[in-house]
Amino acid sequence: MVEYASEMERLLEAALIRSKQDMYGIYRLKELPELDARRGKSLYYLQAGDNSVCRKDYFLCYIGPLGTNGWVDTIRQQLCHRKPLDFPGAPPDTGDIIVLQIEGSLTAHYLNEYDSFDVLHDFMEASGELRNMIAVTQIGVEYGHFNRRTVPGYILENGAVLLDGERDAAGNYYSGAGVDGMYLKTGEMYRPVIGNGKLTGFIKL
Repeated sequence: MVEYASEMERLLEAALIRSKQDMYGIYRLKELPELDARRGKSLYYLQAGDNSVCRKDYFLCYIGPLGTNGWVDTIRQQLCHRKPLDFPGAPPDTGDIIVLQIEGSLTAHYLNEYDSFDVLHDFMEASGELRNMIAVTQIGVEYGHFNRRTVPGYILENGAVLLDGERDAAGNYYSGAGVDGMYLKTGEMYRPVIGNGKLTGFIKL
């Protein structure tokens, strides 16, 4: 699971990955001193120095709709000549990564000099959980037919009801359906997804 620089970055990446619309995202090296020697370098330069390109070293700074003619070189040129007002910092340049999400498929492209690029096959692997993650819509569940009270648990966007008191030894939740304050087990199970020390959603097992 990716350790996001902020909650906003997590929300941006979730929007990029889960959008029904074709999208693109711009990733940049984090502003860390230990990464300065790699900044603005081509992929060939990094590989010659035995440096790998890992998602954990980058942050997602911008997403946008891909459009009908969207491709890596087109996106790069458009952002250089007509940068959106909400685009942070300089236009995409050598060392940045453009991720395309087309009909749910993700491809990452490392920008080199002279408008060339290389495909990174495993860059988005760590972010793949976001595709199947189910968001929490309510914290706390009303429970009890007569003695109605709120107990620790979650209601998910697909309607599943998860109670803190209904978990297995590994911490996975038994799913239930809430009916008039009653909790009825459905036989499904969900694993909590933790990012930056916080619950970000659940994966159906």
